[in-house]
Amino acid sequence: MRQSKNEEYTEPNPLIDLGDTYVMRKILILSRETRYIKEMSDVSFNGFFPESVANATDNNIMFTVMLLLEDHFVAFYHKSNEIGNRLIFFAKLN
Repeated sequence: MRQSKNEEYTEPNPLIDLGDTYVMRKILILSRETRYIKEMSDVSFNGFFPESVANATDNNIMFTVMLLLEDHFVAFYHKSNEIGNRLIFFAKLN
């Protein structure tokens, strides 16, 4: 994630790209495009970051916490591979 940020592939705060606000806004836009008007309060999000990462107050803290939790992310990745899943980010409008 740090490399993506350094290469300017992410928002200034990378959590915006992978967090609830970005995804929820995109779902809201798509719902309105289909004339299925919703409000932000109607959209739910099941995040995958530990709270200590999601609640980081700045990028330096976020990257530090992510490094401390590297074992968590590596285990998450390996478990996904073991059961034949790919790690992708998706959203669904019901």
